[in-house]
Amino acid sequence: MRGDDYQYAWAWLRACDALNDPGVESISVEDAGSGQFDDVVTRRRDERADRYDQVKSSNSGDVSIDEDWLTTSATRKGSSPLQHFYRTWKTLRGQSRPFELRLITNRGFDATHQLLGKSRDNYSSRIRIDDVAKATPRTDLGEARDRWSTHLGIDTQELLDFLAVVRWEQAGSEERLREDAKPRMQLAGLRDDDEAVNTGVAIMRELVKTGDGPRGVDELREAVAAKNLLASTAQLVLAVDAIDRPSSPELAHVRLDWVDRFPGDDVRLRYRVEDDTAWTVEFPADLRRARSVLEAYQTQRVFVTGASRLSTHFAIGHELPDVRRWVLAIQQRSEVWTTDAELAANVVVKSSSPRATSRGDELAVVVALSNPVEDLIAPVRRCITDHDLPVGKILVLAPESTPGPDAVASNGWLIAWVRQARDRIRRAAGSATRIHLFMSAPAVAALMLGHQWNTLPAPTTLYDFDRRNYFPTYRLP
Repeated sequence: MRGDDYQYAWAWLRACDALNDPGVESISVEDAGSGQFDDVVTRRRDERADRYDQVKSSNSGDVSIDEDWLTTSATRKGSSPLQHFYRTWKTLRGQSRPFELRLITNRGFDATHQLLGKSRDNYSSRIRIDDVAKATPRTDLGEARDRWSTHLGIDTQELLDFLAVVRWEQAGSEERLREDAKPRMQLAGLRDDDEAVNTGVAIMRELVKTGDGPRGVDELREAVAAKNLLASTAQLVLAVDAIDRPSSPELAHVRLDWVDRFPGDDVRLRYRVEDDTAWTVEFPADLRRARSVLEAYQTQRVFVTGASRLSTHFAIGHELPDVRRWVLAIQQRSEVWTTDAELAANVVVKSSSPRATSRGDELAVVVALSNPVEDLIAPVRRCITDHDLPVGKILVLAPESTPGPDAVASNGWLIAWVRQARDRIRRAAGSATRIHLFMSAPAVAALMLGHQWNTLPAPTTLYDFDRRNYFPTYRLP
């Protein structure tokens, strides 16, 4: 069983790498369609090569990988390991995906052998193909090359093509593999204690017993969550690609992709959706499903990334509210801001109440952090008129300083301002039947305001600004 444990420890190490690599599509242990290199198979969704690992281990140091082992079959009518490796390469060569084969072992390689010793590069774990190609038949290297060609029944060029994609990799002990897994587990937001490593290795062993085949990265995340491997201080990632798909996406535990709902080739001009029901039906349903997935993990810390307008940031914060103990984080310029930062002192919310255009019982709230109040009132009034909104009162909230790029002084300042603003809105909306929210603010402010919104007494309609006009988006209960 120790040899199998070594394989499963290696598989867990590769699974941890997959949890940290957005390019990985699936991990498979003892993959049925991978020939001899089937112990651990990593398939990718990007242009990088799929990886097929064959794991060979020994309990003591007197066993090595040498030519005798490679060219000797286990049974009289069977094939040798080298023949199995070659046939696997030949089969995979017919597929469209790039691939590499790796022999992973805790055994030593025969240092006296011309191919496995002198010609094996310890940096890349590859045999130096150029040296092998240049060797004449009468040299020791040429003789070793020709013996392998004869054993496989192929010519020299075919052998070189085969060896070019094989790595002969000497890995560490099983104990070393388990220790190497720990920083990867920590990076993936998992517990990194010995018991957690044992559990991860057991998950890999279970994949073989159940014969489930390739497991996607999302399935791996579900498996580690089911085994309580997620660290209580871990941070999940929610990516909402609304108007654009970032060129280098964060590894996300949940990813929502709405880009196709927004017409236009220029991301700067993607404001409105083709079908307005997306705001009230599809997008809220997706956010609820995202919350359900995140709730399966033990942690409630979530890093929000992607590309979205203000109302979507607000809706994300509203779906993951402070009252449910979610802690959100988002990158603001070059810093990460969180909803649990320490409040700054002496923060003042400046408010005003311009004259409303009707005598209705609904409240319009204008958040003016990024642009001057006088620049916002006209488009807000125009929106109220164009949509015949029964707004009887307008409440404008601004910083004590001039609105603009430097108005939001710090993470702690913003949290204090948002909480004061929420309290002002709550008092103003005491008898209102609906709140209409118009924002001119950084995305982090919209996220944090939504995060604090659940204590408001009336349902809310959100609005985005398309450079000319405000238009309605989400309708929150």
